[in-house]
Parts: sequence; C-alpha cells; structure tokens
Amino acid sequence: MSVSFTSRNLHNAIGLADIRNGYIDKNGNLHVKVYDTYDFNPEEENKPLVMAGKNKMLEGELKPFFTIHDIIIPKEKLDELWK
Repeated sequence: MSVSFTSRNLHNAIGLADIRNGYIDKNGNLHVKVYDTYDFNPEEENKPLVMAGKNKMLEGELKPFFTIHDIIIPKEKLDELWK
C-alpha cells in the first residue's frame, strides 16, 4: 500500500512511502514496515531544491538511498485511534 503523509512533519520527513508487512501480534499490537526512497521526486512542492538535489545525484555527487522504519502501535493506542 502506498501512502502520502499529510502531517507537515511526517511529509517533510517521509513524504511518499510504502507500507508493507503489516500484522497484528498475539497481544493486539500493530506492526508495519514503512519503506521510503530518497529520490528527488520532481513533483515535490519545492521544485528548485528538488531539482538541485536530482542534478547532484545525476552528476554522481549524491547517491539515492532508502530507509526502512519499523513501526509498532500498541493495542491501547489502536483502540483510541479506531474509536
């Protein structure tokens, strides 16, 4: 599942990401992995900055990378969120 984080802090930190490997453990806690690439997407709001980064990547001065975030949401918090 692809997601776009709309919270300003989450959007700036993660932006567009994929959520994979979700499951609920025996205690009712939700586990997911969030995969995010740092690839200078040209559709981002701050296009001049994005394009400057993309140009540096194409010139070999920056390398693309990705991050994997293990997220665990406790059952109690899920109960609050799902109300």
